[in-house]
Amino acid sequence: MDLLDFPEDWQELQLTHITETPVALLTQVRLYLFTLKTIGFLHMRLEHLNISQVIFEKLVSLDSQNRIGAQGLLELLIKRKDEYSTKAGEVC
Repeated sequence: MDLLDFPEDWQELQLTHITETPVALLTQVRLYLFTLKTIGFLHMRLEHLNISQVIFEKLVSLDSQNRIGAQGLLELLIKRKDEYSTKAGEVC
């Protein structure tokens, strides 16, 4: 079985890793990216907003056509962070 030639650390993943992947492995690429999206979503639900934002930003940079759907989650996360900062300002 062929494996993806991706770096061990997802933060080091570049668009060239994806574009140079053989067509026969594109299903694995999609699974990898959807898994990363799921990890970002779980971090968002756990209120780990900074790491979630980094993950979604990485996905958006790798998926200019938004096939994975991370753009909407990134927008939601930024809105959520803005709401938290507004609420924190009201408390002070």
